[in-house]
Amino acid sequence: MWGVDQVLVVEPARATAGAGCAQRWVATAEAICARAGRLGAAGVAVRLLLPDPGGPAGGAPVLDAVEVFGNLLAEQCELLQARVRQGPRVLADRGRRAVLVADLSREERWPVFRATAAARYGLAGAHVEPLTFRGGPTMGSIAWYTDRAAGFGSRLAVTRRRDHAASVTVALLHGARRTR
Repeated sequence: MWGVDQVLVVEPARATAGAGCAQRWVATAEAICARAGRLGAAGVAVRLLLPDPGGPAGGAPVLDAVEVFGNLLAEQCELLQARVRQGPRVLADRGRRAVLVADLSREERWPVFRATAAARYGLAGAHVEPLTFRGGPTMGSIAWYTDRAAGFGSRLAVTRRRDHAASVTVALLHGARRTR
């Protein structure tokens, strides 16, 4: 059974968000991470961007971010990308688009990330899907990591992960509408 090893609140929740709101987002991220881990990955990380409740609808600035690591591999990969400012999560966040690296050993875009993640953590592949609906604001992303490249980039595996990200996005949108 997949669990969640660590939760990192990237910025502490401000008083305007309220402790209850932040706790709900952390619980939501933990649940997403646990379910996403069942899709054939060695590690999963979920990042949710908490909108400013007082901000304008549709383009609200981010108040906080919650990041949940499903295990040590996911945590190491996420922290490495933040440190060296390169990797699939960094590219996905910049471009607000999905990034699939089925075989990291063939990847040339991120030499420092590739060499470090492969040698230190045994990373073989990654897939990052943004949580975005029809060009709207990004609500976060899910990153799957694998230590075995075989089958990770198969059409069926990628489709399952994309479908999961889409269903998470719809659930997040539905939950956001209920809280307003």
